[in-house]
Amino acid sequence: MTLGKALVAEGLLTEQQLETAAQYQVSIGGKLRDIVLKLGFVSESDLNRFFGRHEHMRTVELTGRKVDEELLSRIPREVIEKHEVLPFKHSANTVLLVMSEPADYEAIEEIQFLTNSKIETALAPRSQIRELITRFYRDRDGHHVPSAEELLLGRVADPNVAAFIRALLKKGVVTVEEWSRESKGLSE
Repeated sequence: MTLGKALVAEGLLTEQQLETAAQYQVSIGGKLRDIVLKLGFVSESDLNRFFGRHEHMRTVELTGRKVDEELLSRIPREVIEKHEVLPFKHSANTVLLVMSEPADYEAIEEIQFLTNSKIETALAPRSQIRELITRFYRDRDGHHVPSAEELLLGRVADPNVAAFIRALLKKGVVTVEEWSRESKGLSE
């Protein structure tokens, strides 16, 4: 069963909403999951619980929670931001990795390698993960410390080009590293 049909079967989407989302997907591309969220057809929390049930994964709500700062500081920021994951808790030889993409095995393997720990996973809404990551990466005076993506986009003068780059990055068509490498070649 496709994601769309499963969402309809569970009553999270109507047939009409699925058809509208599918039309958007054909015209602009992207994941159906992201489209139904952007169109406001399904809440992020409902979608998170849906994936938790279907992937047999634990789900967590992160609003108002704090991260294990020592654990998070052991992992390069680029890895955290690239995968949009949050190593949330560390106990004995296990790290609880909170993620919004249940099949991001690359993230699991990378965090496992970096922490030398067994990885347990839980799902959380992407916006909540991003909020905790943003909160963690502020300097001691409370000022935001820009990410590699923000630094890259800050060098782009044309807002339309910046929006285009942001869309490519968000859809995973290109990484910040690839864009930086290619854009350096153009300016030389």
